[in-house]
Amino acid sequence: MSLLFLLPSAGYGLFLFITQGNPILLIMSGAMVLVYSQTMKYRDIPKDASVSFSDERVYLGDRRLPLLAILWPGKIRNQVFEAAFKRNPRELLANIEIEDHGVTLAGEKVSLEPSDRSPHAIIIGPTGCGKTQLMRAVVNSFRGEVWAVDFKGGSGFRDFRNLAKLASEADAQMLATEINELINNRQRQMFSESLLIVVDELGEVMRHRELAQAIELVAAKGRSLGVFLLCANQTLSQIPRTIWVNCAIRVVIRADPVDAAQLGLKSATEFDLPNDLRLAAADISGFKTQFYFQIGREINTGSSLDDHSARKSSPVFPLLEFHDDELEKTVSFRL
Repeated sequence: MSLLFLLPSAGYGLFLFITQGNPILLIMSGAMVLVYSQTMKYRDIPKDASVSFSDERVYLGDRRLPLLAILWPGKIRNQVFEAAFKRNPRELLANIEIEDHGVTLAGEKVSLEPSDRSPHAIIIGPTGCGKTQLMRAVVNSFRGEVWAVDFKGGSGFRDFRNLAKLASEADAQMLATEINELINNRQRQMFSESLLIVVDELGEVMRHRELAQAIELVAAKGRSLGVFLLCANQTLSQIPRTIWVNCAIRVVIRADPVDAAQLGLKSATEFDLPNDLRLAAADISGFKTQFYFQIGREINTGSSLDDHSARKSSPVFPLLEFHDDELEKTVSFRL
């Protein structure tokens, strides 16, 4: 809306006030001009400007906001309120169980484990964003058998007790045959245990035609057979639609906006997060949210995963610790 549209109302209000002594229209048009002028002041503020609080005043970037929140534009008002009521991510992560892999901004626990209701998961994000660490957390909580495909050497998954198979690039042909046999066998006979196939750097794996076809077969038929996918890649462009469209769990971490949009998500924006924390966006069977998770910590893989009830009661598993200089104490929490 242009200020020119308000000038006739202000002029006519002034005329009525002078000739008839009626100030109502003049007051209303003056208030609209004031609100409009205040709103226009914030158009040049960068979208990623951070909110800060000092001396009982609110600052957006280096600009101080008016005392009355009604004078702030709606988007800025929402941004300020979100910053004011946002809880410390470390506090939110402190009480999650091993079955949970992160926590939302509202404090709700998030699980990325594939299941019959949410078959197959895909994680998209650049190098160093924490994809492998998040995948390790999912593998650590999975109660069935795990097959891992890692063309980077397999160092990220080799220490898990429930890992039955670890394939490198040299094993691509053999693994493709084994996956096809697994699907065929499960179609013919009953199965008792779920199986998770973990694929890191899926784009590289898809260069091997036979293995790519086997993974697409799992994406298409694995749900009813108890065979689930957990895969990750830096971009979505290298991954066939036949795979990611069947992933009920979709996660983006610092991903390209185009990739995020293809998955029906909007990349989460991280403001002033510590180096060991990440904020990811996720779609879990239609439920879209953002959640925090922690990276750069070793996950304890030595405890047995057979006793589910024992794992539920464990207060800290795996144990993650950091020293907070402000609190002057060491805080333990779990990924």
